[in-house]
Amino acid sequence: MAYVYKILVDGVVRYIGKGIEDRAKDQSAFFRKKNPDSRVRYKIVKSRLSEKIAFALEKRLTTSHKGLWNQRSGGAGMTSEKAKALWRRPEYRQRQLLNLRRMSEKCHTSTQRAKAGARIAKMNKTKEMRERTRKLSRERWRNPEYRQRLLAALSVGQRRRRARERGE
Repeated sequence: MAYVYKILVDGVVRYIGKGIEDRAKDQSAFFRKKNPDSRVRYKIVKSRLSEKIAFALEKRLTTSHKGLWNQRSGGAGMTSEKAKALWRRPEYRQRQLLNLRRMSEKCHTSTQRAKAGARIAKMNKTKEMRERTRKLSRERWRNPEYRQRLLAALSVGQRRRRARERGE
């Protein structure tokens, strides 16, 4: 299910978008990083929408608001099915992963990465989190397709590591 959200910067609507899962939260973090001296928050306008209806609402809202930072007028974004089809193409996947790696290296200093790692390590020490992770892992391993994919990926990783160690 999709939803439409708006991002407010110092109480003024600056961005309207359609999202699924954590899109609004991620965009809010992006705007917070771009505007560190401003109060940035997001608000869900309407949730539990089909993508088609969400795009239509986004388009209607972006045309009725002035002063938005949106690059497009709305309603022309990526659907989940289009994104999945693109990610199935190896050349697209490889290019996107390379770009993500580059962005991560630019955006996060070694200090930031260390702090994030420490937060994650601290969080994983809680009994609830360990139990949750254990349960999720067991559920995943019961799925034969998941197990086969993971074992194949591990063997590829091991072959690459050995090749690097040999200097190939």
